[in-house]
Amino acid sequence: MTATRINHVSVRAVDLEASVRFYTELFGARPIPTPNFGGILAWLQLGDAQIHIFQRGEGWDRDVHFALEVEDFEKVFRRAKAMGALDDKGNWGHYMWALASGVVQLYVRDPANNLVEVVWPSVDSLPADIAAEVRNRADLNEQTEESARATFFTR
Repeated sequence: MTATRINHVSVRAVDLEASVRFYTELFGARPIPTPNFGGILAWLQLGDAQIHIFQRGEGWDRDVHFALEVEDFEKVFRRAKAMGALDDKGNWGHYMWALASGVVQLYVRDPANNLVEVVWPSVDSLPADIAAEVRNRADLNEQTEESARATFFTR
């Protein structure tokens, strides 16, 4: 159950446009397709990783997290479930989602209540019992042609 790298970091912004400008002008990040999660957000590519910026008010930190890629999603999922680490309180009331592009998001909480996301390239590659637990983000929010292309795996 090895994590292979940090995929993205999600941060809060009070002013999305100012934050996007900061990361693009200072670090050379570039905007990439962003899914519609029903809020104001932007995804930026920075080298091999991404920065996801959520516009929220002061003191809002529910969406702040980091995401890991793993070698074996099934093992990580089953172990997290056995540990009681699946996060079903945030993230629209469920712990595992698929974007319109088919990539999977699994949300877990560490012992200090930090949110950790585990990403996987394709819901179609999951065992049937795990895939049955995946909910689709597109069922919550309509996706444009561009937002439906959003993925964590851009390299």
